[in-house]
Amino acid sequence: MSSGATAPSGRSSWRPRPVVIGCGGIGGLAGAGVAGRSAQRWGVRRTLIGALLLGGAMQALVPLAPPVPAVAISFLIATQLVGDGALTVYLVNETTLRQQLLPADALGRAAATWTVATGVLTPTGALAGAALAEAIGMRPTLWLLPFAGVVAALWLMAARRALPGR
Repeated sequence: MSSGATAPSGRSSWRPRPVVIGCGGIGGLAGAGVAGRSAQRWGVRRTLIGALLLGGAMQALVPLAPPVPAVAISFLIATQLVGDGALTVYLVNETTLRQQLLPADALGRAAATWTVATGVLTPTGALAGAALAEAIGMRPTLWLLPFAGVVAALWLMAARRALPGR
């Protein structure tokens, strides 16, 4: 009886994809654990900006990954651990901020609008990304995500009046 460590051909059956994706879950849990403390220590505004910058910086590891499988996998694991953690910190604080700023009777509509918008934009972005990757190549397309993180952080830096905290 096989332990699952090797395939019948004698080759290793280990696949990196579940490990890499699992690291994203670990990063998300860690991000959830520090999201509140980050906002208390640095303020909501700085936490949102920092999470966007850190997440964007980590996304830069994807197009920077070399064609050496072990190194590329380590880049992806780092992106998942830290990038998903930063995304979770951002989302927890963004949702909390929305709940603090909106009147109670608008919270349900705001949450529904956010859910529909992300539900529509996520597959639309995936299709647009695939078309762009076909047109200009995969690596140039992958550089758009870290760039978008920096642009979003700059936008938040300019939105001083709307965001409480430092």
